Amino acid sequence: AQGLQSVTRHYRDAGYAHVDVQPETDLDVDARTVDLAIAIERGPLTRIERIQIRGNTKTRDSVIRREMRIYEGDRYSQSMLEASRAAVNALGYFERAELSESEGSAPDLIVVTMEVAERPTGTFQVGAGFSSIESFILTAQIQQQNLFGNGQSLSLQLQLSGLRQLIQLQLIEPYFFNSDWTFAFEIFRTVRQFSSFNRESTGGSLSFGHWLGDRRFTLFTQYRLVIRGKA
Repeated sequence: AQGLQSVTRHYRDAGYAHVDVQPETDLDVDARTVDLAIAIERGPLTRIERIQIRGNTKTRDSVIRREMRIYEGDRYSQSMLEASRAAVNALGYFERAELSESEGSAPDLIVVTMEVAERPTGTFQVGAGFSSIESFILTAQIQQQNLFGNGQSLSLQLQLSGLRQLIQLQLIEPYFFNSDWTFAFEIFRTVRQFSSFNRESTGGSLSFGHWLGDRRFTLFTQYRLVIRGKA
């Protein structure tokens, strides 16, 4: 069965969306052998006529389409469609992402439908505690992984205790100006209280990253600026 699936995938990856692979056996009882032949009936070489996105009530179509590994007009490929579905699921914006296929306007065309189900992508966390060194500790964090349905990530973090304060804001744009570049922006301010003075740090960073190969890895470069002072 696995061998037949491999043969089927080979043809479907080559663009034959409609292929029928059937084993034919010839049993020789006396010799105790079986001759196996594989009958392959393939349809026309198929291309993607249209990709439809459904179920995205918040996320923009473009955010989903840019994760596709196959595009309208491309030759059909089962592996590329499966990779597209995995990439959309990996975003973390959806409960599920499913692909279906239907006939196109001609025998050599096919319509692909990506259907998703949105999930909450925002989190809000608040914490409080006590420490013998810092007395009270208060923390709060707000994060939105799919800001306004554009696929951007925004987070705000606050910390307050008897000895230190921190505020940090970070924005990540995974496709900077619809390119393969990732952009991240961060600003922060910290104050640390000592017995006779306060140490303040204010700064931020700019990061750029670029996809490598098949988008499994990203190479980043970062510029970071920190200004320190005492009060």
